[in-house]
Amino acid sequence: MTLLGKARLALGGFATIAALTLTAATPARATYEAGAQAYMNGQYSQAIDIWRRFAIAGDVRSKKVLGDIYSGKKLEGAKDAATPLEEIPINNVQALMWYTLAAYHDFSAYQTPSAYEVNARILAEQRLPEIRGRMSTANVDKAEKLVSQTFEAGSAYDLYRIGEMYQKGAGVRKNNTKALKLFMLAEQRNVPEASVASAHIKEVMTAKEIKTAEQSAAKWQPPLPPEHTGKTNQQKELERLKKELEEIKMAEALKAVSDIDVELIQRALNALGFRAGVIDNKLGPGTRAAIRRFQYSTVAKDTLMSDSDK
Repeated sequence: MTLLGKARLALGGFATIAALTLTAATPARATYEAGAQAYMNGQYSQAIDIWRRFAIAGDVRSKKVLGDIYSGKKLEGAKDAATPLEEIPINNVQALMWYTLAAYHDFSAYQTPSAYEVNARILAEQRLPEIRGRMSTANVDKAEKLVSQTFEAGSAYDLYRIGEMYQKGAGVRKNNTKALKLFMLAEQRNVPEASVASAHIKEVMTAKEIKTAEQSAAKWQPPLPPEHTGKTNQQKELERLKKELEEIKMAEALKAVSDIDVELIQRALNALGFRAGVIDNKLGPGTRAAIRRFQYSTVAKDTLMSDSDK
């Protein structure tokens, strides 16, 4: 194994240990409530941060609520319903990832999951078709890749679970080759169920598929933790400046069209289902967000444009 490979293995193992420690040390119900309180106080970024930390640590309610947030679903109790959409734009890739992780949350390690936790898993599963229906195939693939990486960065049993998902086509697109690879990895890490699953799936696979899975398992390395793959501080600062410039341009554009009939636009947007909100003849955050959603809808199905161009 190369030095880089050993480093990736060590980092992946450290991330898993940290997550397991956090799961055991933190009561899940309290963690979700802390995020909910921050959200109700209008501290949306802080709420996202809290829910994300404990979703990674294994809190199903936090996973489900992140799906709600990123899908644009309105949560009860917020001080200003328009503000969350301005501060946390809709991100269907993230929404599908978190809903999938919640929908396939494993309760086997729980003594007795609460009704709230079981309900969170059920509601997340119900939201999956709607979110997938509004996404391109490429974006669904991105979300499924994130789901797979999350499981692969977890425990040996998580490797087996994502293998099962690939085998059944549950939460991710059915792929027997990927399933066998993951079963093999779990089997090497002493997961008894993986041995049985590996033997069964080989019965419906070709020799070529089995060989590809074996080669892929031999090359596999645990995904690096997010802090080692995310954007640098310099990249984040450049993005912040870019967003600031775009907001300045938007403000200048609004001044140039200050005489437009906003009420007429609001009524038209609401009639078309783009949720401009209350008809008040003001070009506020809710109306601007609705205009952006309308603009995006005009190119959403354009197969010649990339997602970034749209």
